[in-house]
Amino acid sequence: MNKLKLILPALLGVVLTACIGGGTSAASEGEDAMASQGEVSTARMMRSASTSRAVFVATAPYAPTIGENSVPIDLGAEKITHDFSGNVPFYNQQIGRSDILTVNAWNPQTNSQQNVVGHSLTDAGVPRYVFKKDGYTAIGVRRQDGLVDGTQYTQVNAFQIPTRNHFEWQLKFRLAGSSLSQPWKLSRPGEAPAVLWRLQSAGFAPSLIMGVDTDRNNGNRLSLNFDARIDPAQNAKRIVDAGGLDPAAEHDVRIEAFLDERTAEQGGQGFLRISVNGRVVHEQQGPTVQAGAYQPYGWAIGMNTLARKGDRFAYFKTARLMKLESSGGGDSGGDSGGDSGEGGLVPPSGDAYVAHAPYLATVGNSQVPVDLGASKITHDFGGSVPFFNPEIGRSDIVTINVWNPQTQSAQNVMGHSLTNEGVKDRVFKDGDFTAIGVVAGDGIVEEKLRTQVNAFQFSTRKHYEWQLQFRLGGRRSGLPWHMAPVGESPATVWQVKTQGFGPALLMAVDTDPNNPGKVQLSFDERVDPSQGGKRITQVGNIDPNAEQDVRIETYLDERTAAQGGRGFLKITVNGQVLFDQPMATAQAAAIYPYNWSVGMYLYANTLPLSYDRFIYFRTARLIDLGDDSGGDGGDGGDGGGEIIPPPLSGSAYVAYAPYKATIGNTQVPVDLGASKITHDFSGSVPFFNPEIGRSDIVTINVWNPQTQSSQNVMGHSLTNEGVKDRVFKDGDFTAIGVVSGDGIVEEKLRTQVNAFQFSTRKHYEWQLQFRLGGRRSGLPWHMAPVGESPATVWQVKTQGFGPVLLMAVDTDPNNPGKVQLSFDERVDPSQGGKRITQVGNIDPNAEQDVRIETYLDERTAAQGGRGFLKITVNGQVLFDQPMATAQAAAIYPYNWSVGMYLYANTLPLSYDRFIYFRTARLAVLD
Repeated sequence: MNKLKLILPALLGVVLTACIGGGTSAASEGEDAMASQGEVSTARMMRSASTSRAVFVATAPYAPTIGENSVPIDLGAEKITHDFSGNVPFYNQQIGRSDILTVNAWNPQTNSQQNVVGHSLTDAGVPRYVFKKDGYTAIGVRRQDGLVDGTQYTQVNAFQIPTRNHFEWQLKFRLAGSSLSQPWKLSRPGEAPAVLWRLQSAGFAPSLIMGVDTDRNNGNRLSLNFDARIDPAQNAKRIVDAGGLDPAAEHDVRIEAFLDERTAEQGGQGFLRISVNGRVVHEQQGPTVQAGAYQPYGWAIGMNTLARKGDRFAYFKTARLMKLESSGGGDSGGDSGGDSGEGGLVPPSGDAYVAHAPYLATVGNSQVPVDLGASKITHDFGGSVPFFNPEIGRSDIVTINVWNPQTQSAQNVMGHSLTNEGVKDRVFKDGDFTAIGVVAGDGIVEEKLRTQVNAFQFSTRKHYEWQLQFRLGGRRSGLPWHMAPVGESPATVWQVKTQGFGPALLMAVDTDPNNPGKVQLSFDERVDPSQGGKRITQVGNIDPNAEQDVRIETYLDERTAAQGGRGFLKITVNGQVLFDQPMATAQAAAIYPYNWSVGMYLYANTLPLSYDRFIYFRTARLIDLGDDSGGDGGDGGDGGGEIIPPPLSGSAYVAYAPYKATIGNTQVPVDLGASKITHDFSGSVPFFNPEIGRSDIVTINVWNPQTQSSQNVMGHSLTNEGVKDRVFKDGDFTAIGVVSGDGIVEEKLRTQVNAFQFSTRKHYEWQLQFRLGGRRSGLPWHMAPVGESPATVWQVKTQGFGPVLLMAVDTDPNNPGKVQLSFDERVDPSQGGKRITQVGNIDPNAEQDVRIETYLDERTAAQGGRGFLKITVNGQVLFDQPMATAQAAAIYPYNWSVGMYLYANTLPLSYDRFIYFRTARLAVLD
């Protein structure tokens, strides 16, 4: 193994220079321009934003790339995860060692340096120097320590990583003494700077580092400084100082880079973006690693300082390396722990919200009748949706506010009079887009210049997502957006509003004040009308003529959390989450339902413009995600009320002896061991079926604590007691779980209830109503870090192949207090598993309703196959597509299983993992 010795570079002596402080954003004037003064978050994009992030995992056998070469690395384990955050134990039970490569620290017993290798590290870390404390990983030096290579340092080193990949280091940390209660000891600027993070290849000085020092412009503040040495023949160069930082505060640093030694002329895709506390402080394109390096790069965090200035510690709440899918380039080598994509727009999912007549829209605790003027109204104004809906004999739009050049006056075009022509030159279809705009010379419409398409009213106290894919431009497709000075003609392009108040939420666009050739999207709220509008977040450096993807997810609720409110707001732009917080999202005094609008509302303009202002929407729709912010799906219908899952349909599948299960064009005899077998393991169904003298279950894979070994419990021996403490009835539920301390069952931790085999070329639906929990009813599900103990809870599988379909559960990576359900397929075994869809923000202790409907067929449509798959969670259709749903090479019939298969765990857990099924059955729909 190549052991990296990461040395302190001479660049630590570089004098710390200019401070960069926080900026301000000017407040826009007008009802819908709600930006407040003060520092705001920005995330200017140099290229298409990443569409996904996952902690980087290296899997054995491992050979990270360096330039054109791959170098074998002995991981000392089956996989290594690059996450050293405070909530991650040093010792990883799953792999039987630490994910850390080495720790360099002073040893006060021997009065010399020690190099602690990760495979010997326990959860105690390195006492006094590297330890866990109050949710942090603490790394530091003490005043009395000796010098190592002329400095004091304690350093945690990660395994090596591939270049030509897109990464982001996420570092949240505080600086203090040997305890959090001891403040960071300030020194004179330049006297005792410290390195906190570095990226380095053996034989070279670090390519990139982050250090800290006292702010030269303010002796009571700190400055984070970033240096680079891409050309080893040159000295290190200061990239940026970010000063004015509170030494006692927690800081959030993101270092995003495509690691590439090549120049752009050589085909390199390198770039570097550095953000400090939500503010982009530096962006550059070009090489980010050294061209002459011959060993893969490793990264490190720690405390590496020039001089003794008391105990100095960095407390890392988050310290992890993320692998990003982005347009920054493909994965050219090594195990990336995540696929590399091409960026671009993410296809919208879910069904547009539909209101059915008669309709009562919820606002607060009241329901208000809304005249839809039709049998139903669909909230979808995307480019592919005609203005005139022949099913209802009118448009789904309620009104359009627009200037009429013929009458030289404002006009309120009613949706019931709208044809597919729209409104001439102002609201029309242009290819795949709905174009909405204000034409040069147009006059005032309701006090300002505007063309605005308005949706019907809808309910609060529901979980929604607006999906907006658009670009800006001129009067016709292809004409560019007119770049005006900042503040000359900003526009609100989306808003949520109720009568009597300014918008509760809005998105606006204007020229980027930091880049006059680009635009900035800003998001404001006015939940408390007495306080006026407030800026939530913004993102700049955006090409107005490129297509953008905005997702605004919220639970609309006027109540505070103390009042029982469940409101939250999540804003995602081009795959990057800009804002995700619980908050009230509607106005408490509202008495009329809310509606939403898209268009071009030029809130700063009361006189005609000499240029056009247009927005082109590929997608503009409201998705109903259900009443419950915990991820429950809605019925796509009327607002208000509780979620009512679809009624159970069909009857449980029954196989009669003698039984032959179809697989492809073949029928295979299956010994049922009884006259018939019923595929229903619901809570109300006893394990022992007296009609057939045995259980309908074929086998249960489970741990036996008496024999301390795995056991295959045969269904013909099963009584109504089930399997003690692991498979049993609990009230109306069938409980299935793994108990703390259980050992391995067929290579992993699992308790799995298996059904008899069944036929393909049939129409089925699995009906699964369940909740997650502890060992007994009412005990909560244990919330573990993402990836620590995910579980497959349902699968369809045949001998010789991995599951063709499965549903799994894990902690939601975007909300550590909730879980995420994911659905995968492996129809082509040579391609491995693929994610179909997922839904997060789910309360694990609440009951969920999942329907998986399919025609099981291994043939493609071209071969005459009839396969399709439809996945519905809590009434919300997440996926519905024709596709092959069985494996073409399969020769044995399929069976299905439910339970708790902890596929990431090969060592006992210290907590229980249980699923409680109210309903778990296979219904035949033929």
